[in-house]
Amino acid sequence: MYLHIDGDNVRRDRIDGEPHSFLTEVEGGDIWQKIDLTLESGPATIVQWTSSTSRTGSMGAPELATAEKGALAYNHAVQRLVDLVAWFKKRPDQNRVERHAKAPEFELPFKF
Repeated sequence: MYLHIDGDNVRRDRIDGEPHSFLTEVEGGDIWQKIDLTLESGPATIVQWTSSTSRTGSMGAPELATAEKGALAYNHAVQRLVDLVAWFKKRPDQNRVERHAKAPEFELPFKF
């Protein structure tokens, strides 16, 4: 995406890709360790420190990146954000219901 947004400031001489290594050797762990901007993801993912999964800080093959691919990823991410905002605006308001067995004895920062 950075090639698309501000390609002149990409330090191309420092692009050095290598496969990243998530903790996928634990049975079933691969579904919680994947990060993919183009696929629907599950309800949660575990994000590792990049330095623990990649010597270069890359994920995948950054040497294959182009501004055109960055534009596709960028536009997809923007559209997903637009979709989220549109959904959020249409969702019905939910009224908060008091369900404490004993009412709080301190001032709450919100009203019911």
